[in-house]
Amino acid sequence: MCQRLASLSMDLHARGEDELRDHVSDLARESLTLSDPIYAKLSLLGLAATARAFVEQRCARADVALEFTSSDVPEHLPRELSIALFRVLEHAVDNALRHSKTRRLVVALRRACDIVALDVVDSGIGFDPAAIPPADALGLVAMRERLQPVGGACVIESQPGSGTRVRAFARLSCDRAT
Repeated sequence: MCQRLASLSMDLHARGEDELRDHVSDLARESLTLSDPIYAKLSLLGLAATARAFVEQRCARADVALEFTSSDVPEHLPRELSIALFRVLEHAVDNALRHSKTRRLVVALRRACDIVALDVVDSGIGFDPAAIPPADALGLVAMRERLQPVGGACVIESQPGSGTRVRAFARLSCDRAT
């Protein structure tokens, strides 16, 4: 259904029906929210609790030790921010568990007034980010692009033999969090 709504949205844009296209795009986003259980978990539990449950489950399945910390992260963040940070977390954790050969993963979520930050650090084999061919770097690019709409950024620090750190952060107005 979302794909059909996206196609309709593109057709409306091509015809110059931008106001109607915006309504169709909103409907597509709302229908996606209903079909993806992560949206519901983020709304009900908040980013920190949802992230902890996800990472604990993934690390237990992979038999990887986990250190998870959360500091001053509000239970209710703007929806787009929560989703963007959670999706980066998913990519970073999946990459670490799939490629790094790590036996330990450190995940930290924290808020300092107007910044919400996520760190995913593994002690695995590491890699040279500059040496990855563009076709193989789509996951890294996706993490960065995921944060752009919410005014955030993602930095990947790694080198062969030294593990990897994915640092993601986005600005949050102090009066927007509850």
